[in-house]
Amino acid sequence: MSKQNKKNQIKRRQAKKSRKVKQKKQKKCLPVMSKFESEIEYPLKYFYPKKLSEVILEYAEPLIDAAYEKKEEENAIRLGVTLWNASLLPKQKSLETFDPLLKDLADEDPKIKEEMLSIFEMMYNRKQTLYKLDNRFVVNYSLEENEQGFYLEVASTLITNQSN
Repeated sequence: MSKQNKKNQIKRRQAKKSRKVKQKKQKKCLPVMSKFESEIEYPLKYFYPKKLSEVILEYAEPLIDAAYEKKEEENAIRLGVTLWNASLLPKQKSLETFDPLLKDLADEDPKIKEEMLSIFEMMYNRKQTLYKLDNRFVVNYSLEENEQGFYLEVASTLITNQSN
């Protein structure tokens, strides 16, 4: 066998190896589906490209940006989760749900109550405009502080029969 043939053979082997590596990477990225599963069409209304924890942090951004200290930031995220869940309900029902928290936070101070109602209104409208199709309800969550800030972990369920 000539030197040129050996070089070509080595190139073909390397090309074959790199194709196999690419195929393995693609297999890892693509979900394994059976013949029948690949024929099923899932409705796009149940597809959410982002994790709910990421979405809630984006949703609560105005509250988080207004916070000056770590404790305020933590409370802003927690309030964001509460308001997210409340915003899944029709507005009147949502206000009824938010009322006990409002009384607790305002402590009979009309200024604080008015400010909290405006925050509620802003966040309710934010949910309805930016995240209207996202009907995931936070069942449970944990919030931990780390060196980058806060880490939010969310357990959620989908609300399908929503009547806004």
